Amino acid sequence: MIPRILRVRKWLEAILPEDTDELLQNLNDFRSRLRGDFSEKVRQLNSLTAGLLAKEETESPGKSQAVPKS
Repeated sequence: MIPRILRVRKWLEAILPEDTDELLQNLNDFRSRLRGDFSEKVRQLNSLTAGLLAKEETESPGKSQAVPKS
């Protein structure tokens, strides 16, 4: 089992960008600051992401890189 885990880890390290660790640490730090039940956490995250998208739109109108809703 361990050799398989090591192969998967090497594969992930090869395909993921180098700054993925920083992203995961930042997400974990943010997650630890959220308070309330699940619904409240979802509300907080929705508010944050809406703010990020609005900021991106004002900085570069018409060039949003957000994934379109399906």
